Amino acid sequence: MTDANPNAPITPAGRPWAKIVLVLSLGLNLMFLGLIGGAILRDGPQGRPMMVREVDFGSLTEALARDDRETLRRSFQRAAPELRGQRRDVQSDLAELMAVLRAPEFQRDKVEALFARRSERASRRQELGQQLMLDLLVAMPPDDRAAFADRLENAMKRSRRPAN
Repeated sequence: MTDANPNAPITPAGRPWAKIVLVLSLGLNLMFLGLIGGAILRDGPQGRPMMVREVDFGSLTEALARDDRETLRRSFQRAAPELRGQRRDVQSDLAELMAVLRAPEFQRDKVEALFARRSERASRRQELGQQLMLDLLVAMPPDDRAAFADRLENAMKRSRRPAN
């Protein structure tokens, strides 16, 4: 007979899977901390300065140097101080759209008018953003433009997915 105590706690040696779970848990925690730490090291503790959505050109904006993104953001804010008012207009239009959608009778003309206002605002923002981006590119020294082109090319290579 054995002298084993049935009330004694089971040690990890008695459960080999417990070590595996512990290691996996530790690994996931370290990965999560690494992602957060990497973001802080890349963007600073405050995170990236909020890029004004209206002037965000995806890969083009991301390929800009940090100082150039900040310059573009400030230029956009100076050129379009009415953006806060436009955001209120967008919210008002969305509230109106929800009311139209909930009405018993669908009013196509009201939805078309709301969509037209939305398109007009977006078009004006995009035109302004393109002009400001062009102004920034014109002002860049040739070496900075070449570096921008290299970053853009690298971003495009990373975003390509193999065809199925």
